Amino acid sequence: MKARRQATVLDIVGRDAVRSREQLRQRLVARGFDVTQATLSRDLKELRENGYSRNQILSVSTELIDLVTEDLKARTE
Repeated sequence: MKARRQATVLDIVGRDAVRSREQLRQRLVARGFDVTQATLSRDLKELRENGYSRNQILSVSTELIDLVTEDLKARTE
């Protein structure tokens, strides 16, 4: 199941611009995967560790940086 889900993640980000992890999660749900944000985070980390290029998952990584930045700003205000 995990290998199929991760292959689907690569397929989705390879075909379309994905603007957020939530959008990616929703696309996985639409394809029949019951996936949480935590599971998706682990999958993305594992894909990076297994040598998939940043370009393949860049849109998701960029969104994560933006979300973390926003969260840190909110905490300091």
